[in-house]
Amino acid sequence: MDEARKLSKRYNRQSLWLVGGLTAILLIVMRVWYMNQLLTPIVACALFFLFVCSLTAIVWRKVAIQSPDNLPTFYTAESGARFLLALLLMFVYYLADKSGIKTFIGVFAIYYFATLIHTSLYFSRISNRLDKQKTYDEKTE
Repeated sequence: MDEARKLSKRYNRQSLWLVGGLTAILLIVMRVWYMNQLLTPIVACALFFLFVCSLTAIVWRKVAIQSPDNLPTFYTAESGARFLLALLLMFVYYLADKSGIKTFIGVFAIYYFATLIHTSLYFSRISNRLDKQKTYDEKTE
């Protein structure tokens, strides 16, 4: 139980650093090349991915504590939910600013793939470690 909380907080912290770092880099690019049209997509994407990563950490912690056998199902559901939320955000942005949708999709893709890779690597390592620990515990009994 305590381990799940610690791992969830670490994921949240790493996600915050990732999104913050991407945002800083994109804001610097925006300023250096005078691409002021990037500001709204950067802010929208940063807020969206902070929300998604925080929600992922909270739900993962609850599943890991209450029903660890359902973690593989969680990973699939999380990926699908992330994709559907991404489509919803792109649709809403399209309704709000049809002329800037290409810029938004470009910025969004950077955030999406960076957080997707981070999430996949983080939770695959966690799952492997938990599986090894479970196997070890079964052998020692």
